[in-house]
Amino acid sequence: EIDRWAKDLYSGDPGFYKEKVAPLIKQLDSYLPLVTVDMDDATVDKVFHEAVPGWFEIRFRISDLRKDFLEDALFR
Repeated sequence: EIDRWAKDLYSGDPGFYKEKVAPLIKQLDSYLPLVTVDMDDATVDKVFHEAVPGWFEIRFRISDLRKDFLEDALFR
């Protein structure tokens, strides 16, 4: 689903991916180094509250970003 925006020749949108999706992925991926076997409770709490919702709802967030992106393009 995510790569479709960057790579699909027919339904993709590389501009949208670069402007909206890539920064979201970069932000969520920034939490990955924190996920370790021996992470403490504070780190678990941080990742659970800050990153897990984004990972879990990535399709919905991208849909919202797409809607906003298209509205901006159509109504500016």
